[in-house]
Amino acid sequence: NIVSIMKFKFKRGLVPICINYFFLFLGLGFSLPYMTLQMMSLGLTLADASLINGLGPFIGFFFAPILGYAADKLGYKLILISSIILFMASTTALNFLPVYRQHSAKLGLDKTMYNDTLESFDSKSIVWFGKYTDLNSSCDNYESTENVMKEIDCDGTVFNVNIEFKLEDIKTVDNRNCEDLDIQTCKYIVRDDEEDDSIICNVKFENGNGVFEQGSHSLTKWTYFAIRTMVNVFLNVLFNISDGAASTIALNERSSYAMVMFFGNIGGLFPNWIVGPIVDNLSFGTDYVDCLTDNLVPINDFKVPFFIQDACFVIIIVVAFFFLEIDIKKPEKKVSIKDEFHWLLNPAPIGFFFLVFVSGITFGAINTYLFVFAQEILGASTTFLGYMQFCVSFSPLPILPFTQKIINYLGLMNTMCWSMIFYIVRLVAYGLTYTSPPYPFLAYGAMEFLANLYFVAVISYCSVIAPQSLIATAISIVSVLTWIVGQGVGAILAGVIVEKYNMRVMFVVFGCAGSSFFFAYWILYHFVIKRYEVNQNKTKEKKTQESSEQTTVKGDKSEINLTARMVSSRL
Repeated sequence: NIVSIMKFKFKRGLVPICINYFFLFLGLGFSLPYMTLQMMSLGLTLADASLINGLGPFIGFFFAPILGYAADKLGYKLILISSIILFMASTTALNFLPVYRQHSAKLGLDKTMYNDTLESFDSKSIVWFGKYTDLNSSCDNYESTENVMKEIDCDGTVFNVNIEFKLEDIKTVDNRNCEDLDIQTCKYIVRDDEEDDSIICNVKFENGNGVFEQGSHSLTKWTYFAIRTMVNVFLNVLFNISDGAASTIALNERSSYAMVMFFGNIGGLFPNWIVGPIVDNLSFGTDYVDCLTDNLVPINDFKVPFFIQDACFVIIIVVAFFFLEIDIKKPEKKVSIKDEFHWLLNPAPIGFFFLVFVSGITFGAINTYLFVFAQEILGASTTFLGYMQFCVSFSPLPILPFTQKIINYLGLMNTMCWSMIFYIVRLVAYGLTYTSPPYPFLAYGAMEFLANLYFVAVISYCSVIAPQSLIATAISIVSVLTWIVGQGVGAILAGVIVEKYNMRVMFVVFGCAGSSFFFAYWILYHFVIKRYEVNQNKTKEKKTQESSEQTTVKGDKSEINLTARMVSSRL
């Protein structure tokens, strides 16, 4: 009954690992959800984000066996503490990379004549246009052929044009030096309207002139890529060792891993109320003035949140060093490769692993673009992003005590498929939201508990398709297919769609395609795959016709963590 489910018994042996998970989720909440926004604050683009989020996990994957071998030889506690220190150093270093800025040519439009719903652009709405030139050139030497406009971008609305102003169209020429950039601007006024009434848009001229680049895009991108790859490596090691230790400790204490996760999720609630106000109100030299418009361009500064993350991780190091006993149990005997992988030659595990790969594709798209879409397109503040993340972190808490009961009632595959159908279809709602700030996103974020149901069911299903001694192997395969292969592919595919269309179209496409896949797999499972499914851990007393939909998986067998990997999905 509900009372027995909600009754918690104090376990002294769980205290250190629960403290560690509290500060682990607390610290990561200050950094991981904001990685893409922090990347863009350095001057990198969404295309760069797709590349880094897509390829970084693949490269980092090859370091995992090396660190795993080191943990076996040197001890898990030493590798855990070392990984935490290196993770702190790499995430903090991201805030001090060389910055790249592209100062675009701009133009001012008459508000009363501009209409962003029209497919064509009215050149009569242009009040002025300006560009960057070197100090040795003269703005008075105007050549119309060198000032042919080819593309105008007004807050994401792009017009392909072919506009050329003749010398006689120029009313006034205004040039000024940008002392900080060692460059000058040439501003050509073609109408006598007041500039304060103008809408500012970016413009591209023929042959790409009029743009000034500060720093090196290649240097910033590839330096960020290298350090971000290290972040992935050390985060994976941190989670793998922490999860293994937590699972073992929970088992030894005759407790549940859900208890450890409960304290972790509580810790994850607090950053959502803190990061936004900090980033919205504190900036240490990241803002700059646009010389063409004299407007201050605000740039998010994530140094303070990342420093708070480091403080939380220092506490983890102290607790781990003095109080935490890490003893991750290994198989007692080695098995041959044939015995180890024979269970994979079955439609049930093959289909299941493809299913988790597709879920990873979806997570790759969400985690790369959701916060960017909310802030860049819908005008959400960083504080509002914190509210969104709070809904995401809080929604699983009321469900955690009842998760196993829900799965037992619905069945494993029903839980997996239908939780993901409803979880993914909300992407369509994301793409169709136009309110600013996007208040519906708070409700969509509250649906995050569906992902927790899905992952707990995934863990339990691994103990159905894999032998008892190889459940950890099955979950490792799931982790790789979801968070490395699937998420990487998802980031790349989403980037292709965003580049060709826009983020709205991407969310709608992923929402429709992803939910349709899980619905189709649900049907295929019940009509075909279920017939071939073999419960590898079924006792002889059970009926041979029993399927995984009727299997009650013991808590001790399913307490290997995959749900905690949701925290690292922002990578």
